[in-house]
Amino acid sequence: MKPTTRHYLIFSFYLLLCSLIQYTQAYLNEPHAPFSILSPPEGTTIKQGEHVNITWQLTAGTEFPIYGYAAASTSQTIIGLLPPESRRDERYVHKIDSNVKLTDLSYIWTVDEQIPPGAYRIGIGFYYHETSPLIHIV
Repeated sequence: MKPTTRHYLIFSFYLLLCSLIQYTQAYLNEPHAPFSILSPPEGTTIKQGEHVNITWQLTAGTEFPIYGYAAASTSQTIIGLLPPESRRDERYVHKIDSNVKLTDLSYIWTVDEQIPPGAYRIGIGFYYHETSPLIHIV
């Protein structure tokens, strides 16, 4: 069977798809995080009803879109609470806000009275997230 133009097109599409998958995997497995959470600092104790200033800093060289962390066209993302030993892709135990712009670099949070006291990490991102040091809500 002699290769036809259709075969070459299918093969070219396949190669393009493989390259795109490889590029995406490399992008999502970068050796450094695209941003880091600066505050609140490790061991902060927060009372229900208090205001907390959450701040973060983009890593030098970070370019948008940041796939897995924020929406490609708007840079909107989610801030939430995670268990102390959370993974990079774990679900939030409590969403703080789902309409935060990653480019704002800060967010003021009023701790909801419905959040149970305990140890948490603040996470930023919607599929992957970076986390804060351990905080305590009392």
